[in-house]
Amino acid sequence: MAQNGSTKTILRLIAERKGAFSLTFFAVFFVSFGMLATIGAVPELSVQSDVVGEVAGESVTQTLAEEPVRVVASSIKLDNNVGNPASSDIHVLDAALMKSAVHYPGSAMLNEDGNVLLFGHSSYLRTTLNPAYKEFNDIQKLKTGEIVTVYSATTAYEYRVTSVKYVKVDNGVIDLSKNGTRRLTLVTCNSFADKGDRFVVEAEFVQSYSLRN
Repeated sequence: MAQNGSTKTILRLIAERKGAFSLTFFAVFFVSFGMLATIGAVPELSVQSDVVGEVAGESVTQTLAEEPVRVVASSIKLDNNVGNPASSDIHVLDAALMKSAVHYPGSAMLNEDGNVLLFGHSSYLRTTLNPAYKEFNDIQKLKTGEIVTVYSATTAYEYRVTSVKYVKVDNGVIDLSKNGTRRLTLVTCNSFADKGDRFVVEAEFVQSYSLRN
């Protein structure tokens, strides 16, 4: 019985000293941390900006969608800027077409699954006061297998042409769903309200590469 009492006394003393040590350790830690912070010597934590969470023990990365700003098809000497109007109102889109090719709002962005839809004027008049009227001249001359490159501010996205069609607006249905494979569609457009014939070029995503290298 005496031995049990001694054991309990020893255990109580260890617990008391352990608690005192813990309090002392944390007090010293926070005081030291505060002193380091005042002189800017606190080490920075390294956090990957594209990691947004963890599911079932696996990191989840965020796909950053990017606006298209330029479209190039070297085989037909096409090299034009791309506008990104925020509204799908016909008047807003037509006004944007007077300045450049247009990314259709609601279609996929670059680096997203789905269809990136670009419209551009096509005109074969010898003289035009506005060069935007010829943005998509000759896209019908693109051939299957040729590459069309669409640029964001930081990245180039290459697409391989899979089809070139001449369609009536009433007969041409363009899939704008943001799922499935990444793809690109180029469409000639006199006006978004026009019901005339149009050329439609479809292409599949091949690869992307950074412009910062």
